[in-house]
Amino acid sequence: MPAALAAATGCAAAGVAAAALAATAPASATAQPVAQAPAPPITPAQGRAFTPAQGNWEGTTRGFAASFQLGYDTGSGRYVLTRLVLLRPNACPVQSTRYSEFYLRPSTQVALGPTGSLRLGSTGVTTTLQGARSATVTSTYRAGRCAGTLTWRMRPARRVAVNDGTWKIRFGSDTPARFTVASGGRLARAVTLPPVPVGCRGLRGALDLFISASGRATVTRNGVTVAMRFAKRTATGTLRLAGCPAGSMRISASQPS
Repeated sequence: MPAALAAATGCAAAGVAAAALAATAPASATAQPVAQAPAPPITPAQGRAFTPAQGNWEGTTRGFAASFQLGYDTGSGRYVLTRLVLLRPNACPVQSTRYSEFYLRPSTQVALGPTGSLRLGSTGVTTTLQGARSATVTSTYRAGRCAGTLTWRMRPARRVAVNDGTWKIRFGSDTPARFTVASGGRLARAVTLPPVPVGCRGLRGALDLFISASGRATVTRNGVTVAMRFAKRTATGTLRLAGCPAGSMRISASQPS
């Protein structure tokens, strides 16, 4: 059956908007942890056979991050991709702080072809394994008059464990708000911003943040900077407003027990 994908827009004012897309690769009906089992080598169209590293892979190009998890499904005998997240430009001129997120839905895993490559339907996203510890992800983008292709050089990496699910966040002494962590601890979605202090200028609404392999998440929009560091069930950080006498606010977040 076709795999369901989601593309989300990281919009400070509107939060996350998701749209369903169709992919041509097969997917499992439910999200299952991919077993770290012995797996056969991949024979590429050119070059020597190799056995790719299973686990988390990371890459960055022009300031835009990409991440996915690679595993092997013993049932189908195929390497599978899960938890894919890409940041792509959504403004012209292109700036790494202005992005939208493309991500696989949590219930989706997609199988790579026998030569280690995968094109996700009409999404413009292609993944190709090139060696045991080398892969590329490419994606087309269009933002206003700006259009092009991003290419990420992906490598295996260890990620700080960050729990998916509903979290609570507090800015200073404000009332806690809720947001969601998804994609295997890669995305903090719809992080609601506090009211702008009197006499200051800033954003209203919500932000989406990409959580790096080290657990850090930073985004700057229109003079507002949110910087956080995530652990498994907690996070801390600061919110700063450029030119605001109120200075910065401390951020604390946690996943309820």
